[in-house]
Amino acid sequence: MFQTVMIADDSMPMHALIKAQLCAEHLRFHSVYDGTAAVSLAASLQPDLILLDLDMPKMDGFEACRRIKTDPATAAIPVMFLSADSRAADKLLALSLGAFDYIEKPFKAERLRARLRSTLEAAAVSKEKKLIDPAARLWSRSDFDAQLREQFFLAQLGSRAIACVATAIDQIAFINGRYGTAIANQAVRKVASVLSDRGGSDATTCCLPARRFATILRRHDRFQASLLAEKLRSHLEQTLVLEGGLQLKLTCSFGVCDSLVATSVTLFARASEVLNRAADRGGNCVSIARAAAKASSSH
Repeated sequence: MFQTVMIADDSMPMHALIKAQLCAEHLRFHSVYDGTAAVSLAASLQPDLILLDLDMPKMDGFEACRRIKTDPATAAIPVMFLSADSRAADKLLALSLGAFDYIEKPFKAERLRARLRSTLEAAAVSKEKKLIDPAARLWSRSDFDAQLREQFFLAQLGSRAIACVATAIDQIAFINGRYGTAIANQAVRKVASVLSDRGGSDATTCCLPARRFATILRRHDRFQASLLAEKLRSHLEQTLVLEGGLQLKLTCSFGVCDSLVATSVTLFARASEVLNRAADRGGNCVSIARAAAKASSSH
């Protein structure tokens, strides 16, 4: 059985060299020559392995890897960096972004084959991470916690903020009680679709117990995140049409916190705390955590 390998490198001779060195490995190769194309093809092709160069046009390997690893549709695809850069900091960053391995150029054929085999074998043992709702492309809570720790570390490494937005459907208990679990789950999927589709490329969203949601927003402080949350709140303040033609009026509440006022351990908890306060005030609003441990402001 052939496995699929995607090569992302701006050097055509490098593509030829890799294919020549791996010709006996029962692999099918697909080639791209810049980071943007790598992200796009990874999503459509779903290869078994990605060989990723660091220095590429349009988008470098780090950003391409970050996007691949923060999209639930491609996050489980193993990524191996092939780079002439031997700096320890770059290796650390690549691994922290979720890369499985980092091989320096030039490399020997035997070493590449051995590392490739071990990567594919490990990926076969641990298949795609389980999602709570694959149709909505949302992370489970355990996956979200791992993403939050990783993205918090990367935010600190880059001296930038990261925000967490907790979301609740204000009427979900009423919907569940009146129409039942199946209808409530349909409403959850509708809201999940909006949060996922309209969150932007910097967002990673998961579905939590009790039919709540949490979103990581990279490169956002809590004030920037609150503006996005307000747009989402406004968009969700509408009548949803579910299967069978049932129409439901929904509103959502949002709690927003960032890494400037919370640690990686407390970020989600503080976002949830201000979300609860928003719900207590009647819902359908955005509440923002302040630097003071127990203060929030509401919009």
